[in-house]
Amino acid sequence: MPRRLALVGLAALLAACGTTVPQAGRGPARQVAGGDGLTAPQTRASTPSSGLSSAPGGRTPGSVSGGALPTSSPVSAGNAQVTTTAPGTVTTAPVKVGFVVASNSTDAAFKAAGVGALQVGDQMAQARAVIDDLNAHGGLAGRRIQPFFHTPDSSSSSYEEADQVTCAAFTQDGHVAFVISTVAHTQVLHACLAKAHIPLLDDGLGLYDTKVVVPGLLFMPSGWLLDRLMRDEIDALARMGFLSDPGKVGVLLYDIPTSQRVLHDTVLPRLAHYGKTQVDVAASPFTTEGASNQQANVLKFRNDGVTRVIQIAFSPIGFMVAAESQAYHPRYALDSNVGPDTIRQTVPAAQLNGMVGVGWVPSSDTGSATPVTAAGRRCLALMRKTGQDTTNSTTASLMEEFCDAGWFLQAATDAAHDATAQGLLGGARLTHGFASASSFAADMTTGRPDGLSGYRDIAYSGGCSCIQYVGPVRTAA
Repeated sequence: MPRRLALVGLAALLAACGTTVPQAGRGPARQVAGGDGLTAPQTRASTPSSGLSSAPGGRTPGSVSGGALPTSSPVSAGNAQVTTTAPGTVTTAPVKVGFVVASNSTDAAFKAAGVGALQVGDQMAQARAVIDDLNAHGGLAGRRIQPFFHTPDSSSSSYEEADQVTCAAFTQDGHVAFVISTVAHTQVLHACLAKAHIPLLDDGLGLYDTKVVVPGLLFMPSGWLLDRLMRDEIDALARMGFLSDPGKVGVLLYDIPTSQRVLHDTVLPRLAHYGKTQVDVAASPFTTEGASNQQANVLKFRNDGVTRVIQIAFSPIGFMVAAESQAYHPRYALDSNVGPDTIRQTVPAAQLNGMVGVGWVPSSDTGSATPVTAAGRRCLALMRKTGQDTTNSTTASLMEEFCDAGWFLQAATDAAHDATAQGLLGGARLTHGFASASSFAADMTTGRPDGLSGYRDIAYSGGCSCIQYVGPVRTAA
């Protein structure tokens, strides 16, 4: 979705993670097998990569509090091939890492849908650039990475079905030890991989909250779980005066369990805390049509006196287009989950007047071609060195996600001297020098599954017709 969930709407595809890729470009998924000729139904696996690189930059992250992960992982290994060694034993066997990558037809599908500003580039090439970099610097705990690529089956009848196929490719065909993804998926993928004791690394999980996390098997090194995000976002909106208007607040979301749970457990209570007890809610079907067909919701909000619109992992592009057609101009709250700069390039400028929110992914927040961290600059330089185009903001943010996931995986397994799920979990608490390529600050040493620890307020400026950061980097609660 937002990040991928398939062309949900015009770009509702950003709907839950401004930096995540939708499963666009329907057609059979493919795999490029990793040297053993494996081919799974409607998929394609990979071959090992070799490489060059430079080690991740370093910065000491700030601390955050919250629900911590256990200090040990589940025991069951399911169908995954998990390498175990006796204490003191050293293994140099390659480590299979699964990569979920978008089809190369995705950009064409976005363009055809009218959201050409949304581009993902050649994701397999981007992943290989990171793999080569990691292998050139010792791989994972001294073991070379053998990649196994999978492109989700876009012809599946549902996202859940596609996720089951993806999971089977990794657990039954690839027998991978870890999975890295920047492609949209549902909670089915994480739950399925967790049963096989395979950790998932993914920063763009806009539709995940604390309650769906399987402890020790989900890692978002520079990401923000939805309930934690919305709590901080409502507080930030109040601080910026967004909630001081006497009009009603309207909330846009998908009619799915996670979003509904975050609405009732986090958003409505925080709004009530700031005196906003009269709230309109528009829950749309989790489909392309649901994201784009917003005329009725616009009419309801307008008639009910809604002057402020907040989204919960829901790209407001369809709503904004419909609102413009009805000459309705409320103020919106946006965040990095929905790709603010892509929205700026897609909707009528009048819809963005007065927009504020929170951002933690500079490349997709402001469209800046200059990363804010040394790790970000190194990541994009690595991509350019391998011939990748880093000028598009969405593409750049996805490249940075690949770098963050790969560099964090290396930092954690190196710290633990153990390239297994257990080693990743224990080593995560030792990654004090991990620096995020995609965000201002990240910290996985607390045991929390989501490591985002710094964000900034954002606001639309009519003077430059751009989205800017306002104020300093703030600590994520």
